[in-house]
Amino acid sequence: MSPLESAGLVVVCGLFLFFLGVYLRYARRKKRVLDRLFDRVRLQDGRMPGAILFLHPGRGETDALEPLVPVLPADWVVIYDGPPWLTEMKGRRWGREIRSRSVCLPEPLTLWEDTMLIRRGRWGGYAFFYEVQALAERIAAVSR
Repeated sequence: MSPLESAGLVVVCGLFLFFLGVYLRYARRKKRVLDRLFDRVRLQDGRMPGAILFLHPGRGETDALEPLVPVLPADWVVIYDGPPWLTEMKGRRWGREIRSRSVCLPEPLTLWEDTMLIRRGRWGGYAFFYEVQALAERIAAVSR
């Protein structure tokens, strides 16, 4: 191997390690934010949620999910991104406790601006579901 080839290999390995370090730092920060989110919901509710569903008013996916919210598993926590009075009305309508994002999560979190479900795994990992309606329909069909 010539000195030029070995220098190129060192540069490529160095770049790979640099980007791996950047990725791991981002992943660690994201996991820390999610751990804090689940802990905050656990402190308010008294139990660790199996999943957290974020809903936003005025979006098509939220309107499509409304009939399915009452049949979702009891360990799922629903966080509604609306004023507290609207969240309370939706909770009464759906027959389950709904959390207001402004009360539950006062600081803005950039991970979830869409309707999505964050499910906590067995070993402390997290899974993100963006096709929440399909998942909720499947769960509703199984629970019948």
